Amino acid sequence: MWSAIGTFLTCHQGSSKWPLVRRVRSLIKLGEWATVYSNGVIKLDVRLTMKMEDQSLLLVTYSGKFLLNETGLAKGQAGELIASEDCYFITNPLIRTQSESYGWFNSTVLVGKMVSLQPVNENDKPLYVTNDVYQVAP
Repeated sequence: MWSAIGTFLTCHQGSSKWPLVRRVRSLIKLGEWATVYSNGVIKLDVRLTMKMEDQSLLLVTYSGKFLLNETGLAKGQAGELIASEDCYFITNPLIRTQSESYGWFNSTVLVGKMVSLQPVNENDKPLYVTNDVYQVAP
């Protein structure tokens, strides 16, 4: 059974729904690594710390796989927005915290699917990736 957690923008916990990104005050540290395999698959390794509005700290790590199809490859080379149908981009976020407010993340299994990705471009559009993140329920 799957329940939506959102795009790291809107989170769902049971019947509650709230925008997570509005509660993020800053990204303290961010690191991204990628291993490119000979078949074009990119293995992701991302780590970041988020400081929330209540000063809680959330450590987010995720691994995943990313593979562009021909359309996605062309869009990426042109600096155009890449949509979910242009690639395979699945992640497994792990969120840890000592915060009581966000403690439910510590025992939650998540799966993410990319919604959109803005790659490097000549138009100075900001780089970003949005993901739909789902809680795997027992």
